[in-house]
Amino acid sequence: MCRVRCGRRSSVLVATEVLPKRDEQMVRLERHVKDLVTSHTTAEGRKILHRYATWHILRRLRRRSRGKEITHYQLATARQHLRAAIYLLNWLEE
Repeated sequence: MCRVRCGRRSSVLVATEVLPKRDEQMVRLERHVKDLVTSHTTAEGRKILHRYATWHILRRLRRRSRGKEITHYQLATARQHLRAAIYLLNWLEE
């Protein structure tokens, strides 16, 4: 609930230039990564997912965006890669 209300408040503050503009898609992806990593069953799997997401997915996306907002396609592709990594880890842990 706060994400919705806080999101509205922050958009007003950005529009009035009290807060700097930020890439909302990237913020959503970072939250998604955090939720996925913490929900994984094993500690080793969480470490691997965190490293992969931080050093491969997010770093690469930030570099490619060059300060511009990421697109919906880039967001969807990053999420797809994360899901594939989770499926692979789950398969390896079986």
